[in-house]
Amino acid sequence: MIALWGPSRSGKTALLSYLFIRADTNPRWKVSATPESWEAVRNRSARIRKRNEFPEGTTEGNELSISYTFEDRETRETFRLETKDRAGVRSERMSEKEDAEFIQSLAAAAGIVLLLNHDTVQYENDVAQTLSQVKLQWQAEGAGKRPRPLAVCMSKVDELIRGPEELKRLRDSDEEQERFVSGRLSAALRAPLAEDDFTVKYFAVSSVGLELSHGLLQKSVFYDERLWLRTTDRGTPMNLVEPFVWIFKTSEKRT
Repeated sequence: MIALWGPSRSGKTALLSYLFIRADTNPRWKVSATPESWEAVRNRSARIRKRNEFPEGTTEGNELSISYTFEDRETRETFRLETKDRAGVRSERMSEKEDAEFIQSLAAAAGIVLLLNHDTVQYENDVAQTLSQVKLQWQAEGAGKRPRPLAVCMSKVDELIRGPEELKRLRDSDEEQERFVSGRLSAALRAPLAEDDFTVKYFAVSSVGLELSHGLLQKSVFYDERLWLRTTDRGTPMNLVEPFVWIFKTSEKRT
């Protein structure tokens, strides 16, 4: 199982919805909602497809278990993403003892996709504390010293990228992505990420994506006359599939 988590407004629900409607932007991987998740994912993504609006954020009353299958079209390898679209407000209190079940689920996962919004740095202390609790859980279970893969994803980077040159650098270079993402993290969070318990890779993520047109960078979101944020399908998503594929490939090497 691959775990996906992050605080409020980190874009978890949007990412899970865009996997349903835009994962074909990565031609190598076929991504499909499982039969048990298909209707729920279709309903949540309907706001994007029919009304060009983002899906409503998950609340504590409508949390859902979501699963996808990923198939490599070249090798026919497959893996399964199983996650719970948890309310962000619960992720903000991840360190509380009453959420021990969630800590256990993170510790049991083959890898973790951590989604952080660039403007929610106030929650990074809680994230760092949760990573510490996950490591304590591994120690209690005698899980050994083999590092677990952790994909640290900065979401909504379409709001941050300044021009075509920066977009190209991020698309072409893992090192540029690491500098772009880690440079926006607090020291409190960078410290546990530097420890040997995790194999870390950084991803700049945008579910809606960006478009290059005549050498100019075009946004894929806009505000309508009511000042509601709307989305278009003209942009190409960034790293929508890649964090999950990297977790799968890295986990394979550990076994």
